[in-house]
Amino acid sequence: MQLKQLQFFVVSVDMGSFKAASEVLYTSQPHISKTIKALEEELDFPLLNRKAKGVVMTEEGRKVYEYAAGILRNMEMIGMVQEEKRSDHFAVSASFGTGLSRLYTEFYARNLEKNIRFQYLEGTVEAVMQDLHKHRSGMGFVSIAQNQYFAFQDILRYKRLSFHLLKKTHSCLFVGPSHPLYGEEKVNAPQLKSMKLIVPKEEFFSSSRHLKSSMDVFERIPKTLVTDSGDLIIQMLKSTALAYVGNYQMKERFSREGIHAVPILSDGSEVYFGYVQRMRDGLSPLGEEFLRFIKKKLSVQ
Repeated sequence: MQLKQLQFFVVSVDMGSFKAASEVLYTSQPHISKTIKALEEELDFPLLNRKAKGVVMTEEGRKVYEYAAGILRNMEMIGMVQEEKRSDHFAVSASFGTGLSRLYTEFYARNLEKNIRFQYLEGTVEAVMQDLHKHRSGMGFVSIAQNQYFAFQDILRYKRLSFHLLKKTHSCLFVGPSHPLYGEEKVNAPQLKSMKLIVPKEEFFSSSRHLKSSMDVFERIPKTLVTDSGDLIIQMLKSTALAYVGNYQMKERFSREGIHAVPILSDGSEVYFGYVQRMRDGLSPLGEEFLRFIKKKLSVQ
C-alpha cells in the first residue's frame, strides 16, 4: 500500500470522479483509475462503484476513506513541522479583554521582514492555560480578578505554569450610545441589577465576576446574551442598549468603536493583567523581545 494510492482514492471521492481528480492532481484519468484499482486488488475488496457520472464509495470504501483521510492529514501536519523548522515560530495566546491583539499586530509589523511564522490564539482564560499546558503557545496573556487570583494560582501550579504581573487595572461597565449610562463618570455595583448584560461564554474567570461584593447581585442580572465572540460584543454594544462588564485594559479597543467605559465602584474590583509561561521553559528570544515591547507600551499608557 502506497501513500499515493490513498491520496488518489481520497481526492477521487472528494471530487466525485476520476476526471475531476486528475485535474486537481495534475495527472491522467487512466493513471488514477489504474492506481486505485491496484489498491482494491491489494485489499481484496472494491472501494468505489464506477458510474457514468462519477464514482461512489462502497461500504468498505467509506471505512477506508476515513482512515486514509486521517493519514493524509497527519502527513500534512508532519510537513508543517518540517516547514516550521526553517523559520522561527512565535505563538501567543490571549484571553479576550487583554487588548493584546493591537499590540501583537504592531509587533508583527515591526518584524515583517524577518523569517518568522506568527500565530495568535484568543479565547477564555482556561483556553489560554490549556494552550500553554499543551505547548500550543509559548506564552499567554490574561486578565484576572483580584478575588479570583488565588484560585487561578492553584490551577497554574497544577498545570506547571506561572503568572507574571505586568499591570493592575480595574473593572468597567462598557456601554454604547444607546445605553442610558453612556457618558456617565461612574456606576455602583447595585445599579447592575437593572441592566441587561452581554456575558462571555467563560464561566469561572469571566470578566463579569470581577466584582467580589456584588456576586449575589450579578447572579440576579438578566443574562441577555452569552457569547465568546469579541466582535459580536462590540457590535451589540454599538447597536443596542446591552452592557458588558470588563476591565479598563479594554478601554482603548472599545473607545475606537464609540463605546464608553464607566468605572464600577466596588470592593475587590481590581484586575491583574500579566503573562503566563511554563515553569520549566524559559521564554524564546522572540518571546523576550515581545515582552520588552509590551512593557514599554504599558509604561507610556
